[in-house]
Amino acid sequence: MNDSGAIAGWVLDGGFKAVIWAGGARLDVPGTFYAQGFALNNAGVVTGTYYNQGDNTLRAFRWSAGGTPAVLPTLGG
Repeated sequence: MNDSGAIAGWVLDGGFKAVIWAGGARLDVPGTFYAQGFALNNAGVVTGTYYNQGDNTLRAFRWSAGGTPAVLPTLGG
């Protein structure tokens, strides 16, 4: 939860979808099927994980409203 009371999380809506709850409204993170939002900063940037069906892995993402989710690089190893 950030200082304005917005919360990152997920809903079960045909699959897990990453969302932000702010001011009583739900904002879906686009393109995040089987995903969860874990953190939200005061700038409204949410981070979380999603399941990548292409290579059967769990990947991290970063997203802010109006943009496209960005896949974060792995740490290797």
